[in-house]
Amino acid sequence: RLLADPPLARQLAVEARRTAEETFDINRVARRFLEVVAPLVGKGNRRVMRVCCLTVQTLAHVVGGMAQQTLLMARDLVRLGHHVTVLTTRHPHGHEMAEADGVRVYYLPGTVPGSQRGGWWRESRKRFWELHRAEPFDVVWSQSASGWAVARQLRRDQPPYLIPMIQGTSVQMIVSLLNVFLKSRGGWRTWMTTARRVLGYMISRFYADPPIYRNSSAVIPVSEAVASSIRRWYRVPSERLFVVHNAVDTDRFAPDPDRGLIVRKRYGLDGSHVVLLTLGVLSRQKGVDFAVEALAKLLPRFSHLRLLVVGSGDYEGGLKRLARELGVEAAVHFVGPVPHEQTAEFYNAADLFLLPTIREEGFANVILEAMSSERLVIASRIGGNPEAVLDWETGFLIPPGDVTALAERIAFCLEHPEVVRSYGAWSRALVKERWNQAGHATRIEEVFKQAAGRR
Repeated sequence: RLLADPPLARQLAVEARRTAEETFDINRVARRFLEVVAPLVGKGNRRVMRVCCLTVQTLAHVVGGMAQQTLLMARDLVRLGHHVTVLTTRHPHGHEMAEADGVRVYYLPGTVPGSQRGGWWRESRKRFWELHRAEPFDVVWSQSASGWAVARQLRRDQPPYLIPMIQGTSVQMIVSLLNVFLKSRGGWRTWMTTARRVLGYMISRFYADPPIYRNSSAVIPVSEAVASSIRRWYRVPSERLFVVHNAVDTDRFAPDPDRGLIVRKRYGLDGSHVVLLTLGVLSRQKGVDFAVEALAKLLPRFSHLRLLVVGSGDYEGGLKRLARELGVEAAVHFVGPVPHEQTAEFYNAADLFLLPTIREEGFANVILEAMSSERLVIASRIGGNPEAVLDWETGFLIPPGDVTALAERIAFCLEHPEVVRSYGAWSRALVKERWNQAGHATRIEEVFKQAAGRR
């Protein structure tokens, strides 16, 4: 209907843009920061802060969105003139300390790599206070609930100021895991594992999370969806919440057809193939199995369709079995894990990016990276995804777990390549305007300053 009625299409696009600007214009958020910060910090004052980041995962442990955002944020804060120290779990290869780009990282012995299990709570609290007594910190930056043991000993609006950056609440993670029960395939082993994880998040909800929110001077949710969950389940007032979406390096993630051709040739693909891409941890929550099922539905009509699956995880074996069972094994290429600095070339090799997740995503970095690379994104309408993907304007949103809807949107894209091109171009323009890494650290800095200015 829209293709047959261009005036209607233009009218809807204008209305969608107006709605998007009113809902999550990043300039509005920045202005809100500055209105509060100006009387506290003073115009032009770039007070140097000492920041301690507590996180159980870095890129040494896992290639994931939160780990990547932690690295970028720490580096950018250093470039703004601040001192940043990161405390994290044991390094997989036994390193105890590393320093790069001015960021010092301590890998704590006696902890489990990438996990809060084991001695993380004890070792993180011990090392933090040792460093704080030697040279006091101004801000304690906790990645989600990683800093809960330290948070128990801090007080709101008293130095050092606790500021958690929340990628998703425990309640959202419980909902995500329940979606596995309802919408994903799996036997009793999967259900038992999921039940144990639900129990773990329930313990976190009532034990680890309360001191994080109770003692924080400010809270930074990465999306309005996360902020809504915090307000509802943890009773944090709106004046202590500062939504700052994740950001992306638009220079690194940019259209580059030549790099894409190299990847295509590596997997025996040429210009006649239409390439679908998923990228991330291969878990049941990410919904890659729905992408494989959608491919099986479409191959009889579109024999030139191929799926690249980038990443690794505990569900990789199950996905390979599923591809064999559905008879699409030859059309699915399992790439395995790829270092983050090499992922840009895979976006350039793809025609469409898929995120059919059943997980309550905070604000998915892979969506921003794909959009920055001028790729149309088809994602589940869940969590913070609708804040990034504008349905029928920059991409498509589908009900979580709906294979039929996913297949229909892919088919529409194959039949209307002009829509794919125009949506891709608008996606990059939107990312450059609102979620460019260049201004991200400045917005975080302003929140830190606001907290540190309360003397």
